[in-house]
Amino acid sequence: MPSDNAAKLIKDMLSANAMTPEQLLELRREFGADMKISMSEADALFQLDALDTKPADWADYFTLVLTTHLVHQGQPEGHINEAMAS
Repeated sequence: MPSDNAAKLIKDMLSANAMTPEQLLELRREFGADMKISMSEADALFQLDALDTKPADWADYFTLVLTTHLVHQGQPEGHINEAMAS
């Protein structure tokens, strides 16, 4: 579950249909503290990926975080199980 600060940040970006470089940096700080990404945080990242306006480095961050979530947090590590793939 995203923190209260992350949830507000995500809501603001979704309302504006845009993400600034500063918001991406703040999101990275919120989600990157432990690099443990919950399913609800991963879902939020997919919602943010649909924004019309995103910083140039969004795609790299999105790929890194989802790879960490799907591949490195799944069991066994390094494999994506059927539950994670759906």
